[in-house]
Amino acid sequence: MATRALMERDNLLRLSRLKELLNPALPHGRKLWPDLAQEFVDLNRKRLAGYRKAEYSALVGKAKSEGPKDVTNNVMTRMGDIVQRRHDIVHNCDRPKTAKQRLTLGQAKAMLADVHDFVKVLDQHLDAHRIY
Repeated sequence: MATRALMERDNLLRLSRLKELLNPALPHGRKLWPDLAQEFVDLNRKRLAGYRKAEYSALVGKAKSEGPKDVTNNVMTRMGDIVQRRHDIVHNCDRPKTAKQRLTLGQAKAMLADVHDFVKVLDQHLDAHRIY
């Protein structure tokens, strides 16, 4: 629950701040995003990580070495899109360019599931590896 408490207290809407705030709590040699790539892939959700488990494990060569970076970029892009959509809904009445944006029930549920799993993975990682 450390991640959730920090996000609520600081109202972190800039995801880039997570790295600078949370990396100091990890042991030397551990980094927030590269260490989490496999955990996000293990969720087996392509829209979040960009890969399913089988696709990720089948990577070879350069693609395999770039895999964690790709997963990190995909997760950050997805979370960034969700945060931006939340901002548009709250501050612009869901009209980023004066046109209303459609949001289906399925899209809303997918967003909630992705945010829930994002926070859960971060929280479990921090609980398992934090130094204080």
